[in-house]
Formats: sequence, C-alpha cells, structure tokens
Amino acid sequence: MNFDLLAILPIMVVSAGLVSLMLLIGFVRHHLLSQIVTIGTFFLALLSMLIASEHQGMATNLLNINLYSLTYQSLMLGAGTVLSLMAYPH
Repeated sequence: MNFDLLAILPIMVVSAGLVSLMLLIGFVRHHLLSQIVTIGTFFLALLSMLIASEHQGMATNLLNINLYSLTYQSLMLGAGTVLSLMAYPH
C-alpha cells in the first residue's frame, strides 16, 4: 500500500515543534523564547495545512486524512495559538 506522508505533515510539524521546545526548555529557561517557539510551531502547522489539503487520503492503515479532519486540526491549532497568546502575560 502506498501511504502519503504529506497528508500528516501538520502532525509531524507539531511533534517536531514539541521536541524542539522540550530541548529548549532543558537547556535554556527563557519564557519569551519558549513562547516564540510555541507560536512559530502553531503557525507552521497551520501553513502546512495547505500542503496537506492537496494530499488527502489514507496516511496510514488507521489514519485517514480528509477535509473534515483537517478542519478540526486547524480549529485545535487556532485554539492553541489563542490560548498560548493569552497565557503568556500570566
């Protein structure tokens, strides 16, 4: 079976951003830099939705990427961005 990994590009971007954020916090404890990496990860994942929307279909045996799943992924990423922006001053 031929799987299209570009369909799960937003998921891969978020997971790579999480790993880089954990490494950043492990070495440098700077809140503004952590905020910038978080917002940048969410923004890059939202941009990668454009590529993923052109490659819809079966990403793996258990993961089907269609317009419905991309819509809810973008809603979750948007909500995470807003919450991250609201939580920084506190």
